[in-house]
Amino acid sequence: MDIGKAFTFVTEDERWLTKIGVGALIMLFSFLIVPIPLLIGYQVAVTRNVMKGVERPLPEWDNLGQFFLDGLYVIIALFVYSLPLLLLFCIGFGVTFLPVLGGGSEDATAALGGIAALSWIVVTCLFILLALVLAFVSPAVFIQYARTGELGTLFRFGEVLGIARAHLADILIVFLVNFAAQAVLSIAITILAITICGPFIAGLAGPVWISVATGHLYGQIASKAS
Repeated sequence: MDIGKAFTFVTEDERWLTKIGVGALIMLFSFLIVPIPLLIGYQVAVTRNVMKGVERPLPEWDNLGQFFLDGLYVIIALFVYSLPLLLLFCIGFGVTFLPVLGGGSEDATAALGGIAALSWIVVTCLFILLALVLAFVSPAVFIQYARTGELGTLFRFGEVLGIARAHLADILIVFLVNFAAQAVLSIAITILAITICGPFIAGLAGPVWISVATGHLYGQIASKAS
């Protein structure tokens, strides 16, 4: 995988400042929730352009409706894939109340407390395991959607898991690169704190840049998958 290209391809576009600037402006209003699908859809568009070998894969912000739908579909799919985690969380939260069922009996309360503690440990281990699985499946969801453009295909669990399994090493690299980029961005924001606008600009444009770089890396994996 060409990690360097994923972070430098942006500046090869003559309109990169405008495109990243628009993304940063949308990022500014992400607290309104609605812009979040737009940003995810834009990342999907980058993935799709890289997969297709487009010379300048950084898209224009001229198809907001499609970006929103693409991002919304990916969010829906990721929510469905995260349902087992939500279920485990509810179970873990519920077992903490088992000792209450002991009523006034100290022995029953102690026994139920032991069961609750053991159950909580088991649920926590399963939660961590499933969270790791989801971390590898999520990029596969992006790649599957970039390839097909159809919501239904995101629930072909065998295909999605197959992508994750076949490109496990590449997905791990993307995860580590993304983590490192986030760390560098945090350091940059801290250093720029001596200026007035530096942290504000970096805090908005930085995540957009990392997002499109990640989209580029997903596109590289999608090219292999194709």
